[in-house]
This record gives sequence, structure tokens and C-alpha cells, in this order.
Amino acid sequence: MRNLQGFWKAFPEGDRISRGLCRRLACHFPGYFSEKLKSPIFFVGFNNGGKSRLVNLLRNDLSASFYPDEGNGEFWFKDFFPWAQAQPDITPIWYNPEAFVSKVLAHREDNFQLSRAYLGAYQYLMNTPSIINDSGMLGALVPDMYSAFPGAKFVHVIRDGRVGSYLSARKEWCNMMRSPSVYEAKGCSLDFQDVLGRMIHYWAWTVKRVQSVAKQDASNVFEIRYENWCENPEEVYSELVQFIENKAPSQKCLKHLNLKNMNNIVLNDYTDRDIETVQRVAGKELKELGYC
Repeated sequence: MRNLQGFWKAFPEGDRISRGLCRRLACHFPGYFSEKLKSPIFFVGFNNGGKSRLVNLLRNDLSASFYPDEGNGEFWFKDFFPWAQAQPDITPIWYNPEAFVSKVLAHREDNFQLSRAYLGAYQYLMNTPSIINDSGMLGALVPDMYSAFPGAKFVHVIRDGRVGSYLSARKEWCNMMRSPSVYEAKGCSLDFQDVLGRMIHYWAWTVKRVQSVAKQDASNVFEIRYENWCENPEEVYSELVQFIENKAPSQKCLKHLNLKNMNNIVLNDYTDRDIETVQRVAGKELKELGYC
């Protein structure tokens, strides 16, 4: 089976054309193309965990096609992303993930058929035996996707929650300071400690959501720790390729990546108040995962 992803990319604006065609096929024939989806692999995990770098590294070593976008606005969180424009009456996912996901699921009653159709149409166009989708928000939906995507595999990238949540909280807080009225109108506090506390809760909640599926079916969920990836990249990468394609891969030298665990650099920025906040909100979950 010849992977046609390179064929489409060779055309001027080929990526845009293939995505547009994929969108039309999925919307007009959702039932047919949802059945075309075979062996999807979903990369999930919190922001700043190294997930996307792993996916980019895999592009040259797998027979799978790679969906060229996270798909959050197209089919995963359709009509809820980006939240500020799409949903004027709700807070962002990190502020109250339980409520956000509940409303997303209530809004869509197709059991992810449109999502399957998008990915199935793209896989059909690319002519590949499997397809990979990488989305930072997708971990929130994994338990709900489990039965809707038979044969799917999930790669879960975890990084110390104190790091990922702090980096995400700092970025989000800066966004809030640029448009404070937008957040205040939705009832969001502008206090950084509140943002950090909600972000670490979102991290812990997402981890538990994915691990709940792993407890049901460990054979189709592969967990990667950022810390292990930095320390033993060749070993982690080899196991990952084997998990995805069910075959022993050739050894790949990754010394050129110069991977370095940056956790301590971020943790050194923590104030006493920051430490108290994350311990109060997610100390139990951090301890269970060996992060404090």
C-alpha cells in the first residue's frame, strides 16, 4: 500500500486541497467514510509535554498517514472551539473541564461519527493502513471515544503536572491580561493562583480520564513519561514504534535531538504560593504518579 501523503504535498497547495476534499467527503457521506477509518492512533497529553515533537519524529518511520491538524474546531469540539468566539456562555475547558466536556457531549449525539468520517476520508485519500491524530485537548474525551473507535490505540504522553500546568497557566494568564473583560464576562477569576489551581486540576483530571481506559484495556494504551523520553529516547522510541505497528523496529539513533529534561528549570520559578496551590489541588495525584 503506497502512502499518498507525499503525493498530495507535492502539488501547490496540495495539503489545503486534500483537507478541503476530505471535509466535503466527510460532511456529505459521513456513514460511508466513517467506515473507512481503520486502525487510528491518537496521541494525547497535556500541553508542553513533548507529544508533538514525538509525532513529528515518527513521520519518517511509519506507514501511517498524519492528519494535518488537531481537528479540535473541525470535529472534536465543533461549535465549542475556539471557545471565546463559539460559546459566549461557558468558560474554557481548563477552567471547568467536567462542565465543558459534559456540554460538548450533550451537543453532539452522533457518537463521533463525524470525527470518524473526517479521519476516514483523509485516510482513504492518503491510502494508508492507519492514521495518526495529535490533539492536546483530546485526552478529555478518551473514555467517551473508547467504544466509538473500535481498534483504536492511544499514546498518552505525561509530564510532571507541576511543570505542564505552570507553563500553561502562565501563558493563559497572559492571554487573560490582554483581554480581561472577555474572561471576566464568563465569570473567570484573573488571579494567577486561581488559574494555576484550575490548570493543575485540569491536568490531573485528564490524566485520570486516560488512565481509566488503560485500566480497561492496557494493550491499546501506551504511556510515555517525558522524563523517561529525555533519559532513554532510543528505548522509548523503539517501544513506541513497536506498539503502533506491531513489529520490532530497527534501532534509531536519536543523539542529535540533544534531549534535556527541563523540569527543574521550570520548578525553580515556583513561589511558595505556587507550591501550596498545586499541592492543595492535586497533591494526591502528583504523589501517585511519583512527582512529589
